[in-house]
Amino acid sequence: ADIVNILIVDDLAEKVLVLKSILEEPGQNVLTAYSGTEALRQALEHEFAVILLDVNMPDIDGFETAALIRRRRKSAHTPIIFITG
Repeated sequence: ADIVNILIVDDLAEKVLVLKSILEEPGQNVLTAYSGTEALRQALEHEFAVILLDVNMPDIDGFETAALIRRRRKSAHTPIIFITG
């Protein structure tokens, strides 16, 4: 089976750790980003099956980050799930 990439984006390291421990299974490559800027960089370098994106982040918020991810053809149809504390 193919390995799928999942991206977790949250500025709180402990939330990233919890989500990563839940999602990490064989066949799933869980990548992380701690800011919207970092998430955009990841979206340029990799293709993701799904992106879990925190709404409240200090640099650019989740909605803005999602809009920027959607603007790129490669990630235009990647499912994005918004998460918030």
